[in-house]
Amino acid sequence: MERDRKLLKPGDVYSLDTPKGIAYLQFVEWPAGHIPCFRVLQGVYKHPITNERIQKLAYKSHRFITSIPIVSAKKDSTWRRQGGFVLPVKYAKLPPFVNDSTDIFGSKYGWAIVRYTNDGRVETHVDKLSEEQKDYPEDGVSAMDLLADRIASGWRPRDWYEKKRWK
Repeated sequence: MERDRKLLKPGDVYSLDTPKGIAYLQFVEWPAGHIPCFRVLQGVYKHPITNERIQKLAYKSHRFITSIPIVSAKKDSTWRRQGGFVLPVKYAKLPPFVNDSTDIFGSKYGWAIVRYTNDGRVETHVDKLSEEQKDYPEDGVSAMDLLADRIASGWRPRDWYEKKRWK
């Protein structure tokens, strides 16, 4: 795993085949106590795009941020490294993540706002998510097939929140 950590450089872009075409993801950071985090760049493309176009995409806002187990990704034939690109400064810092909170009996009681720091994971619990927090990335791992389906369907973090919401 340490070797994998050294292979990933902020700004590296990978392509992922989805049911609707090729998506591009840019590596942001591998936080302590977590797995690698990537920006899912805008668009799904029928054919591979040029490096110049990939760099232009990197400067635009992303669709969402996701965590990918790099060992699984490396084994997936639909995942390919495209090269090293500039990671714009405004996207170089990860936002907080969100997850549902449960007690020791598995009962849901709110949400955890999760921040990854150099010291590890820090959680803050809230009863209800604000509109801004509904757009935070899910604090979880994306299997490659699930990620490809989410990208193809136009999924966004807010969709996950709506599905997980309880009354």
